[in-house]
Amino acid sequence: MTIYLFGEMMLDVVAITDEDRVAFGSDTLSRNEFHGGGSAANTASWLGALHASPVFIGTCGRDPEGERLISELEAAGVHTIIGRSDIETGSVVSIVSRSGERSMFPYKGANIDIKADLLPTLSPHDILYIASYSLFAQGSRAETLKALSLARSAGATTAIDAASSALIDKYGVAEFLSWITGCDILFLNRDEAEVITETSDLYVAAAQLAEYARYVVIKDGAQGSFVLHEGQIQRQEALPATVIDTTGAGDAYAGGFLAHWATPPDLGACLRVGAKVAAQAISQVGARPPRS
Repeated sequence: MTIYLFGEMMLDVVAITDEDRVAFGSDTLSRNEFHGGGSAANTASWLGALHASPVFIGTCGRDPEGERLISELEAAGVHTIIGRSDIETGSVVSIVSRSGERSMFPYKGANIDIKADLLPTLSPHDILYIASYSLFAQGSRAETLKALSLARSAGATTAIDAASSALIDKYGVAEFLSWITGCDILFLNRDEAEVITETSDLYVAAAQLAEYARYVVIKDGAQGSFVLHEGQIQRQEALPATVIDTTGAGDAYAGGFLAHWATPPDLGACLRVGAKVAAQAISQVGARPPRS
């Protein structure tokens, strides 16, 4: 089984402040760090750390930032298939407050030029993972949907992360559901599930979302996570962690979950490893595993 991750690679500029609030329009003292980012690339890195032999497929610019991101992924145990664009490599500014919550300001850059033709021929044993950020950009949406169609035609497992409640709301729930309908695994957090289903009862939300995905995985922060499949729910408690930076926690969770996927899956193991990797991710700065 090979896990292919199709999506964005970014340079993350992370500003960490000890203040509770960011003084927009003025100054907030911070410590600034630079990390590899991009939701799908982050998940690939965690899979690499778990020795799951991931393959990341994305696009970067013809610039030093792109070269840096490729080198980081390959050093993390990720095989890369990278297209090159005349647009500069994408980047995101992430502001992290004292509580660990983050606000993100992304610039898509070369990510909008991703091509489904980069995707190798998949087999029924493979997984194609997509973070919905690639669906939320008009330039990459058609190619991302094409990649999903190719994976389905090959009989591969398709996994989609909902990615952003704000962007689901921006583009519309009906439109979003039309993009993800028929996927095998759908990852969401509480905010995303509530925006889509308009209910705060996550079990009711999962039942509604089961019309669109075979396995519905909902993460609820310190309240843990669960998966719904064929009317049956399995739950997992959140593991203890000191919250430093929540950036990429969902990406890490998806990596842990998919690293233990099999046919048929051991859902208990998938949930446990997802929770373990997410706890590690929020206990450090940055969305990737620690650099060796």
